[in-house]
Amino acid sequence: MTTFADRVVPFGTCFNFRDLGGYQTEGGARVRWKTLFRADTLHRLDGADLDAFHRLGLRTVIDLRSQHELDDHGQLRPRADGGGSAVHHLPMIDEVGGPSRPIAEPPPVRLTAGEAYVSMADLGRQAIGRAVTLLARSDGVPAVFHCTAGKDRTGILAAVVLAALGVSDDDIVHDYMLTAECRTARDAYLQVHDPDYYAFVQSLPAAIREMDAESIPTMLRWIRDEHGSVTEYLRAGGVDQVTLTALQANLLER
Repeated sequence: MTTFADRVVPFGTCFNFRDLGGYQTEGGARVRWKTLFRADTLHRLDGADLDAFHRLGLRTVIDLRSQHELDDHGQLRPRADGGGSAVHHLPMIDEVGGPSRPIAEPPPVRLTAGEAYVSMADLGRQAIGRAVTLLARSDGVPAVFHCTAGKDRTGILAAVVLAALGVSDDDIVHDYMLTAECRTARDAYLQVHDPDYYAFVQSLPAAIREMDAESIPTMLRWIRDEHGSVTEYLRAGGVDQVTLTALQANLLER
């Protein structure tokens, strides 16, 4: 098993940016290194961080945040020369809480993390399908997808993509759980540079803040029970077989 340190791309203002390469598939291939990345929010990247980001040569950035997160915080800063990555905003869900945007009325029955992931995978099916289609384009990689913390929406898309490639559920859950290892550095940064957001994060129930190893398996079981397979789930989101074949060609190596 690879570690967080094996995968993380170090930045001073982004703490969960990591490589999805190296995972083996059931067919004996491996996910290519330095081709597909997952991350937390990129809007803070500036100066040396931004230069380091652009040196990765990423062609595609997929932003899974809601419109109001984009409005409140902004997006990745473009390169000064106008080149660099193409940024695609594909919100998976409409409403996400924040320091200035509390969710007005909590649901009468709180969902488990796994149930919440099922809901996001269901409501976000079209966004996930569009993201996979972008990753399958001949000019689509190297690429990164991200949300705010790089945990929930990013974790769902990572799980779906890795499963579609044939990576085992155990490796998918292992990758998901690595997010826990970025929290100390992220929290230390937020306490100094964004104390309002840090206070908001700390106010969330532990079930939302912390990693739950059952959340991804619960979502994957729902996908397979409801659609038969991850492939069929993606087809329901508008992804055809040609696109799935192109995705594998882009992301796998023997």
